[in-house]
Amino acid sequence: MSQPIEPQKLVRDGRLPFLVFEGLDGSGKSLTARTLADRFSATLLETPPSDLKPLRESIDTQAGLMSRFLYYLLSASIVSDEARGLVQRIPVVVDRYYYTTLASHRAAELEGDLEGIVRGIRLLEPDIVFCIDCSDEEERTRRLHQRGWTVNDHRFRPLIDKIRQAYRAFPNVVHIDTARLSPEGVVAAVEDHIRAHYGLGS
Repeated sequence: MSQPIEPQKLVRDGRLPFLVFEGLDGSGKSLTARTLADRFSATLLETPPSDLKPLRESIDTQAGLMSRFLYYLLSASIVSDEARGLVQRIPVVVDRYYYTTLASHRAAELEGDLEGIVRGIRLLEPDIVFCIDCSDEEERTRRLHQRGWTVNDHRFRPLIDKIRQAYRAFPNVVHIDTARLSPEGVVAAVEDHIRAHYGLGS
């Protein structure tokens, strides 16, 4: 793997990078986010944040679709507020933000102006959003079996194609397919996109 990028070279408008990783479970998203955070000496944030995680199981199993949407959007808002302060002094990497929330609830046909609700709470916009996916569905399913299936894995399994379509509809998102890449190869591809985005040499 190449030498890590120096975060100081990525300062724009007085702040360090705010990088977001989205994607289906089993795609390698969380591993990639953790690895990049280590290489950047960045703060790694997760949605939902620790304060709201105790509510997650009951929300996922008992709440209606709109209540679930608002729970995850509140989670993204808390992460946004934390990231807004951190990027003044350290890079921030986020394992899921609001893109998956929009994609999955649109796929589940939740009605209403969901994008308008997101715009209304003025979340901090990422510098780069990476959508990490594994197009080999058998491989992705194998990874889920290894990790253990969650309620959401079962709930959204019939909607996978619609969720992927929703991810592809987001503008300015970098899509990386992990099906034929090693974990190191995925991180290298991410770093190549970061270098290109910030105008750095390889």
